[in-house]
Amino acid sequence: MKRIVVLLMMVLMLASVTQSFAVSEAAVIFLLISPSPGANAMGQTYGTTAVASPMAAIMNPASLGFFAQNNYLGHEYYPDAMVWLPQYGPGLTYDARTTAIGINLKQFTHIPVSIGMARSRIFLDLGTQYQTLEDSPEPVGTFSSSEEVEGTTLAVAVDYYLRASIGVTWKHIDSNLAPFGAGEERGDGRASIDAKDWGLMVQAPLVDLARKSGLLAPPGESLVDFWFDPGFYFSKTNIGDKISYIDAAQSDPLPRTLTLGVNLQTGVRCRGLPLAGFNWSREAEDMLVERFKDGSSTYLDTPPDLNFWDHVFRGKSNAEIISKRGYELGFAGIYFLRGGKYEDVEGKVLLETSGYGINFLQPLRIAAVLLNLDQKWPLRLLSHLAFEKHHSEYEAAPEHPLAETEADSYVLRLSAFPIFR
Repeated sequence: MKRIVVLLMMVLMLASVTQSFAVSEAAVIFLLISPSPGANAMGQTYGTTAVASPMAAIMNPASLGFFAQNNYLGHEYYPDAMVWLPQYGPGLTYDARTTAIGINLKQFTHIPVSIGMARSRIFLDLGTQYQTLEDSPEPVGTFSSSEEVEGTTLAVAVDYYLRASIGVTWKHIDSNLAPFGAGEERGDGRASIDAKDWGLMVQAPLVDLARKSGLLAPPGESLVDFWFDPGFYFSKTNIGDKISYIDAAQSDPLPRTLTLGVNLQTGVRCRGLPLAGFNWSREAEDMLVERFKDGSSTYLDTPPDLNFWDHVFRGKSNAEIISKRGYELGFAGIYFLRGGKYEDVEGKVLLETSGYGINFLQPLRIAAVLLNLDQKWPLRLLSHLAFEKHHSEYEAAPEHPLAETEADSYVLRLSAFPIFR
């Protein structure tokens, strides 16, 4: 049987719209696809999605610690699988979902620690291909190709002057591609491997720090309150051995990456309700894989091309790193308008991104607070529920593979509130 050309074209198309260095330096590059529509709308940045998005834990495990500081439970899912690269037809689909639970020990004790756990699944369906014999054009069979990741995330966050979170994800990767090779080197196109991610997030709530130092009055003494929280975050993903479809001598590295980012969250609230908010984030990403001329490769301990001051703080770009930035405007906690930019100079992937978010239950919470009903059951419980829709799309030229690529997710959250008084 000959190699299936159609499937290989699909894989190459997928490679063409992810980091270009991943094509030549790493395998299972579908791990680089960003799953969160909320983050994708902001240039694929994850600095401002940690508190509300369970799916953010897929790209930075530390985000789950911040989620647990404010939420007991969250579930994010795609209502329908996203059509990936729609310019080439509906053959490729991408699906993701995450369920997260959190507990803030400070609500029960004086310990300012939060603990979060999450379970995630990503599935890339490469479609069904036909097998043919070299001497006959008629198909003799079919096979389905897909790639899948299942992961478990654990994170711990501390809220003591600064807010800090550290998290780790253990994941199992299954890759089921086309049969290939011949004779003793024939492979069935299947490979599995275990890997892990870990991340760190730090946030400085400057307004809260000013209150603790006496520079600002406590929030209860003013009807209108505000927040101003700059932050820093770090993640290292796909840490594991090399993956092989035939034997170890022909193995390829995983797309191990290191990401550094900064973000700012600020806004105004009244009686605990957000009136307006502004979030901004910037990231730089580098590949920790080096490929040599003889075809061999090695993992790197430090990013060879990424400089925090130039590429993250100052926002400079070069041909060796991925540069991302995004913003979000929030209106009363009900509607969120998002935009961003994704730049891969070497891979010639320059994208404008946009999207929105809607919290359908926020008007109920606003009404409960204004009518002083938020402390009475069952409105007390309902006022802490959130049901959200997040939408993202890539703004690219009609001929670009990502043109018309859109994604939607829904989030159901139960925010943390004192159970016992």
